[in-house]
Order: sequence, then C-alpha cells, then structure tokens
Amino acid sequence: MTFTNGQILRNDDLYYLAGEYDLTDDLKVEAKVYRHTNKGAGNNFITGWSTQGTTTTADDVPVQIRDTRYTIDRSGVVGGLSWTFGPHHVQAGFWFDENTSSAARYIRTDVTGPFSLAHYLDGQPARAQWVQETDWETRQFYVQDTLSLLNDAVTVDFGFKSTYAKSDARAVDGVALAPPPSSSQFASGSLTAKDNFLPEIGVHWQVAEGHELYASYAENMAMFQGGFKLGPQSVSQTIWDLQGQYLKPETSKSFDAGYRYISGPLQVALAAYRVKFDDRLLQYNPCPTNQQQNPGCGNSFHNAGSVTSTGVELGVLWKPTPWFNWYNSASYSKTTYDDDLNWCTTTCVVKATAGKQQVDTPREMLSSVVTVNWHGFSGSLMGKYTGERFYTYTNDQGFGGYTTFDLGLNYDLSEVGATGVKFAVNVTNLTNKRYASNFDGSVFAPDDATGSVVVFHASAPRQIFATLSYAF
Repeated sequence: MTFTNGQILRNDDLYYLAGEYDLTDDLKVEAKVYRHTNKGAGNNFITGWSTQGTTTTADDVPVQIRDTRYTIDRSGVVGGLSWTFGPHHVQAGFWFDENTSSAARYIRTDVTGPFSLAHYLDGQPARAQWVQETDWETRQFYVQDTLSLLNDAVTVDFGFKSTYAKSDARAVDGVALAPPPSSSQFASGSLTAKDNFLPEIGVHWQVAEGHELYASYAENMAMFQGGFKLGPQSVSQTIWDLQGQYLKPETSKSFDAGYRYISGPLQVALAAYRVKFDDRLLQYNPCPTNQQQNPGCGNSFHNAGSVTSTGVELGVLWKPTPWFNWYNSASYSKTTYDDDLNWCTTTCVVKATAGKQQVDTPREMLSSVVTVNWHGFSGSLMGKYTGERFYTYTNDQGFGGYTTFDLGLNYDLSEVGATGVKFAVNVTNLTNKRYASNFDGSVFAPDDATGSVVVFHASAPRQIFATLSYAF
C-alpha cells in the first residue's frame, strides 16, 4: 500500500532597514541591515505499522509520519559607496552575513486515526533519522572603476572582489526519543572557500554607428553548496572522512569577446568564450531520487580536476516589416574534462574521463522563432534543436539530439467589436516528440554499462491550451 498525502509548510520573516545618503553631488553611500528567519516542515505519510504501546493491535494503523524540519536564522549587512570624478565612476561595497541553518528528519509512530498534516507537528517524535546544524559565515568586498574615454565611445571596467565563505556543520541528537543512529546520521565537518583577490576587466568600444566590440576577463570562485541531500556535507561521517580531504572550492577563469551589429531591420550578435574551471566537483548517489536523502545511500562528491569550456554563440534578428520578425540563434560548446577521474568510494579507481564532454551539456543548440502580428492577430512558431547529452562522465551512455516545436496563436476580438475580449491557443511539443527532458544530476555516474541508471524525466506530451479572456 502507498500513501501519497503530504504537506509542505514554510514561514518566512524578513526585516530590513535601508538608507541611502548623498554626501555630495558626486559621492553617495548606502547601507542595509537585515534579519531573516525561516521555519519549515515537510510532513508525509509513509507505510509502516505503528506501535501504540497497548496490548491490543486494534488501535494500530499501518501509517507513520515522516516529519522533516528546516530552520534558518540569519542576519547581515550590505553596504556600498559610489564616487564620480572626471571620467571615473568608482564603486566599492561589502556584504557580511551570519547564518545558522538546520535540517532534521524524524519518524512519528503516534498515528491512531485520521490526521491532518497541514500544520507544524507538536509533541516528541519517536525517533530521528538525521539531524544536522550548520553555521555559515560569509564575507565579501569589492572595488570597481568604470572609466569612460573618447566621448564615451570606449568604456573600461576593472576591479576585484575578495570573498570568504565558511560552513561548519555538526551532527546533533535532535528532539526525538531515540537519537539518530550512526548509520543514517549526517556528518560533522567544515568547508572554507577563500580568495582575497578575484580580478575582472572589461572593455566596450562603440566602433561606429551600429557597430560594437567588447571583451572581458574575470576570475571567480564558488562557495560550497549547502542543504540536505545536495551539498558535500550531507553525507555520512564515514564518507566525509574519506572525501573531505579532496574537496576544494570550484574556481574559474573566463574570457569572452563579441561583436554586435544593429542597422535597420537587421540585428546580429556574435560571441566567443573560453572558461577554465578548476577543482570541479561531481556528485554521485546510487539510490533512486526518493531515497537520496539517506546518507547510507552513499551520497558523495568527487574532485574531477579541471574542465575547459570553449564555445561560440550567434544570434540574428530580422524584422523587414512591422508585422513580421524572424529570430535565429545557434551555439556550439565544447566542454570537456581535462583529467582522468580518480573515483573513490570504498576504494579508488581511475576512470577515463579526460577529453570527454561534460554531462548534461549538449555541444550544439539551435533555435528559430517566426512571429507575425497583423490586425489583432498574432502568431509564433518556435523550433528548437538540442544536441546529444551524456549522463556518464566517460560518455558511454547518453541520449541523442532532439527537435521540438511550439505554436502560439492569439486574436484580439476588439477588431470585430468585442472590446476587451481575447482568444488564445497555445500548443507545446507540437509534433508530440518523446525525449529525455531534464536530468537528475545527483545520480550522474562514471559509467553505466547496462544502461540501468534512472537519471531522466520523460518529456511532456503534446499539450493544447485554449484561453478566453476579458479585460474591463
């Protein structure tokens, strides 16, 4: 028997005080202090015989409650200043944030009859599966100067930011009668992402009327992801002790350049980019999606080394008349792992990932949209091609490319005297194409010789929506 009733509850309170001050005509400062608290719950019925503590089974119900609780308790301040002098516009700012969050999962066995889940549950749960609290500390600072030259024909942006983000997770007992067993409890551990100098520079040049060139370079770093089921601290202590020493914050160095042309009915945008990622983290969980929150499933993170992404994008808009336009875009992205992967679970095995395309990253994407507007009627037809995508890091399994079409038709009946009345028909997946739509990134695997990994959600079939609206 399956019980599917559930309730998701959230209560957010956010308070802030903000101020902006013009110290002079050219010097401005601003500041904002905030306070954010959150209480959340996910209550679900699950199967399992309840024990009511009586000598009879007459009051037992084959239902338990999975009681998942979330909290956020954070405070912070954001501030900045801007100063304009000569051809310079200087900006500087900071962000300080302190946050204690928690996630817990309890099992309640006190169900004796019909019961509403649409409220925060009182009383003491029977047992805990896992309870984890995390202290987050975030510090960021930046300085940027925008320099305008040659009567604003050339603009140069340059500056840097400093970032520090630390998450300190700890396993706690929680409030249940029985604390979490070590086999399902989340880990205790700390992760820090820190870099005092992340530079960026960009140049924009208005070459001539309708012609623009631009280029930019930037370095960045990502803080570690948090939250149960998702982040590298939502694992068992055993896996944390194995993988924690290999985890480093992901960093990137990106360069992009492009050209834009606008003249009459034609607009063209062409861009090229190259991004080098270091310490790319891969997540793996061998369990089905509805069980991945259990650390015993082996949720783990692996350092894949570096990833290089090189690509080009083209967009063209043609509007020869006021009632017709045609937009086309195309992109090519070669995004590959630079190193073979040292895959460590209970033992370590080298996987041949060097030169392989990054998972869920098609190399080719094409789209085209034709739009017509004529005397109250408007219609659009959009076609989109998505290239082959892999769900294994060695590219031994994936799904081929696919093409979909969407159609939209609208008519304003004001043209025939029905003021304020509009009729619309929209058709998604016009050709009823069946394909793998979005992937579950938490179950990407090094390889899948048998093709048995349950990784994708099936596409929606053709859907037709008709809408009659009246505005008054």
